[in-house]
Amino acid sequence: EDDPINNPVGATRLNNSISANTDYTNAKLGKIRIHYDDDTTFIKTINKANQISTYVYQYIFSVYVPLNKNISSIDLISEDGYTIYATIETPNLIKGKTYQISQNVDIQ
Repeated sequence: EDDPINNPVGATRLNNSISANTDYTNAKLGKIRIHYDDDTTFIKTINKANQISTYVYQYIFSVYVPLNKNISSIDLISEDGYTIYATIETPNLIKGKTYQISQNVDIQ
């Protein structure tokens, strides 16, 4: 599905980190935060992205939906957890199943 999301906060953080050479490693997208319907969260490290083109990276990760709660959304976050680069709403995932999710990130 092609549904672009503009994220000026994330873009500014990356630009400042690269320009000032301060915390680029911590600013990179490297984790997901899974939000459950019982107001708990789980943070998981994801694999390094595949570079699709000069500015497009593809992240592929798996999530398991527990039998006792639903996943309400998934945030793609920086290594340090301070910046949310994208949020994926997940209202229709079935309990007890594992899903492989692919998300392209276009950096411009």
